Amino acid sequence: MPTRKGALKDLAELQGKLNHIISDIMEPGVAPESEPSFSWSPPTDICEDEIAFYVEMELPGVEIGDIEVTCEERSIRVEGERRADKEMAPKNVQRMERFFGRFSREFTFLSTIDPKNVEASLTDGVLTLMLPKRSEKKKIMVR
Repeated sequence: MPTRKGALKDLAELQGKLNHIISDIMEPGVAPESEPSFSWSPPTDICEDEIAFYVEMELPGVEIGDIEVTCEERSIRVEGERRADKEMAPKNVQRMERFFGRFSREFTFLSTIDPKNVEASLTDGVLTLMLPKRSEKKKIMVR
């Protein structure tokens, strides 16, 4: 059964709107920025241990030069674009489940990240980030 290309785009836009609503609930009072429209959201896994957070994001078909990672003290943003290899004539499309175009994901962490020591690699279409935690503990000498 053919899948209407517009239906997938509509679903992606709905997901973006729901993500925006959830962000508004989780961070009330934060003024929404003028954000560009993103056409897809790559699946991401995040885990942590005592020393770091680890992020794995599926980005098959995305070139390393088309990815931008921005890290702040408690958040990270991954933006980029997956470009279509060729134009498919709409009359020839039987099914289209892959998304192309711009994407953006932002994650906020409870612990402070050390932006100077973040490591990133792209292997077999998976972006892997190692975000070391910054120690907020400070020893105080008693005199």
